[in-house]
Amino acid sequence: ANYGDWKLAQLCREPDWHAALTILTSDAFIRDGRVWGHVDLARKEIHFERILKDGTFSGGEKRILEIAASLFNSDHKVNLWRAFGMLDGPFTEVAIRAIRAYTQTHTA
Repeated sequence: ANYGDWKLAQLCREPDWHAALTILTSDAFIRDGRVWGHVDLARKEIHFERILKDGTFSGGEKRILEIAASLFNSDHKVNLWRAFGMLDGPFTEVAIRAIRAYTQTHTA
């Protein structure tokens, strides 16, 4: 395992990070420079406002990134009716896994 893997494992002990990383490490984003260019594991920062300003994401990608931002930062508000209403099956599953990661880490 390399430093990045170790750091991810450490950060996943925190509910906000566990939830956000569940989405950011999903198949859709694991190798996406538009996302990872704004993630600093060493400083423990994810700049969702910069990620979400990128206009090249599809509607579904943008919605699930909004969900990740909301789970990571309480100031980022998401309308779940709108967000989940337009997600396809795989993105819905990832979003549900992220919510589960958030709640399970919180209570563990």
